[in-house]
Amino acid sequence: SVLGYYYPDGDLLYTPVTPCRIVDTRNTAGGIISPATPRDFRVFGDGGTIAAQGGNPIGCPSTLGEPRAAHINMVAVDPSGKGNLQAFPKGAGPGAGMMVNYNAIDTNLANAGSVKTSFNTGTDITVYSGASSAHTVIDVLGYYYPNGDFLYTPVTPCRIVDTRDAGGIIGAYSGRDFYVYGSAATISAQGGNAAGCPAPLGEPRAAHINMVAVDPTGKGNLQAYPKGAGPGAGVTVNYNAIETNLANAGSVKTSFNTDTDITVYSGISDTHTVIDVLGYYYPNGELLYKPVTPCRIVDTRKAGGIIGAYSGRDFYVYGSG
Repeated sequence: SVLGYYYPDGDLLYTPVTPCRIVDTRNTAGGIISPATPRDFRVFGDGGTIAAQGGNPIGCPSTLGEPRAAHINMVAVDPSGKGNLQAFPKGAGPGAGMMVNYNAIDTNLANAGSVKTSFNTGTDITVYSGASSAHTVIDVLGYYYPNGDFLYTPVTPCRIVDTRDAGGIIGAYSGRDFYVYGSAATISAQGGNAAGCPAPLGEPRAAHINMVAVDPTGKGNLQAYPKGAGPGAGVTVNYNAIETNLANAGSVKTSFNTDTDITVYSGISDTHTVIDVLGYYYPNGELLYKPVTPCRIVDTRKAGGIIGAYSGRDFYVYGSG
């Protein structure tokens, strides 16, 4: 499903924030989200508002007022069976959106993405659980405003970290700092691209990354957050020793002008990580964001058939019926 587009003359600018927990249904009177029973949430607010959603007891402020979209990390926690958790603008209805597919496999799965909000209507987004019951934990990573801070500059994906090639496995309950861009020497020292990963407009204020938990020794989670923020919320990959390396992509605020940029922390177990950078945010970047009501652009079960092993297929991200 497509959730939005970037244009030179688009609508909204991005303002990254230190990750803040806005929802944890395990800590609410409403409890677990039952199948086909949508629940509405705010993506920002004071302590009373956010604590009532199970989130940060001191609240999650939105620096420029009510946002038009939010960048969130959503985790499906302790599902009762197989299904999916969807997040979409309040009023849009289920069927497409930012989605976490889950199963009762003793691993909580996560996904990060940007969701359009229902502006000036009280609550902002709806979370819907299809097929089974599931708790959810949601962290906000940033907001989009007409008068926000940063524009997005996409890049050809570039590997910035591979701990299998440098630094070794990240130990349980420990963190490691990394650069999100740099010269050949800087990035290769992190196990990344031998030629480096240049940032086209200098040091960025946030980076859009894809992070993979590789060969974990057990159950746990891998978190990426701004250096100095501390663990507890961020772009998260929940992992387990299930012979499948799990991944998540999202935008992470950087610790600007303080040497290294982000921290990656592994909770509960040891794990390697591989991280690719997909783009950067700057005050003078290229593209503004235009959120849309989620719209399904591809379903290979209905057209084209299954994608074969080691083969690729091209798609449109917009178009007519």
